[in-house]
Amino acid sequence: MRTSVSCEACRKSKLRCIHSGSPPCERCDKFGYPDCQLSRPRVKPIRRAAARARVTDVEPSTTPALGAPSSPTLGTSLSNDVDGHLVMLPMGTIIKALHVFRTNFPEMNMLHPDLFSRLFLSERVANSKALLAALLAAIKKEECYIDGTWMKQLLPSEEYASFSRGILSNAMLGPPEVVVVQAHLILTLYEWGVRDFQKAWVHCGIGIRIMQSLHSTRIAPFSLDETIDVERPDELSQIVETATYWACFILDCTINSGTYNPRMLSMAEMLKLQVPRAPPASGFLFGFKQKAMTERRLPLGIEECYEILVDGFEIYAEVMKFVFKMGKVSAISGNMAK
Repeated sequence: MRTSVSCEACRKSKLRCIHSGSPPCERCDKFGYPDCQLSRPRVKPIRRAAARARVTDVEPSTTPALGAPSSPTLGTSLSNDVDGHLVMLPMGTIIKALHVFRTNFPEMNMLHPDLFSRLFLSERVANSKALLAALLAAIKKEECYIDGTWMKQLLPSEEYASFSRGILSNAMLGPPEVVVVQAHLILTLYEWGVRDFQKAWVHCGIGIRIMQSLHSTRIAPFSLDETIDVERPDELSQIVETATYWACFILDCTINSGTYNPRMLSMAEMLKLQVPRAPPASGFLFGFKQKAMTERRLPLGIEECYEILVDGFEIYAEVMKFVFKMGKVSAISGNMAK
């Protein structure tokens, strides 16, 4: 049955808690959570202003309240559960998830099928699992449009997103990695889709800054941090880095255009930073010698479809900038003139 009584795990994940009136609920029983405790939502008491003003020295109790859920233990249990799930996820499911993402988000053309698959063939490291969790969180929201029973093997999207956030919070200040950038960009899509715009803006900004740091190690004559040793990537990895940089550009146009927040990347800035042209369709899959933006020649063909898409987002950003700063004022002035 469904009531307002639920366990802390389901309440934290914002999921329906199905139970018979006593613990464990169906979800905790399925995943083997040992700390399932049913309770009603806790409502914070309304305190009077005088009571809030009083400061009293109260010794904190070291004994937990009877029946109170253990939040740290529960959070660790959920994280370990997602981690084990990602470690055991079959390669076939990972490849299907990648295909769904590339199909549904063509503007995020930054995940190379071969290089992405290599991340999970042997030991799956933390940053790679953060990327996979972010991708699964994004495509899980598209479940109603996807055919296939394999989607039923997946956990709720918020569990993947929470797991990815936890790893990225530690990775964002480490040596710059393109995998970390990609995870932040995909989480931006997820947060934007669930209408948590502030988190989307933050993830997008962090991803862009890490990408700029990584790119500066390639072109800067002197490193900002001599202790960071970034390996020189091969040709295909360089192409993926370029595609990821342009994915940052596209998301920046999407998230920040027409708002009070200024864009972090402009086309002039991309030229100044010597970012190569967006890779063509076949070049992204099979590799090619990258070209500078100054070597661009019009008109562009079908092979340059992604570059055309980038131009479209640049035009969109400029239009939104005009509307936000001058469009409404011009319209009012025009009406007054009439």
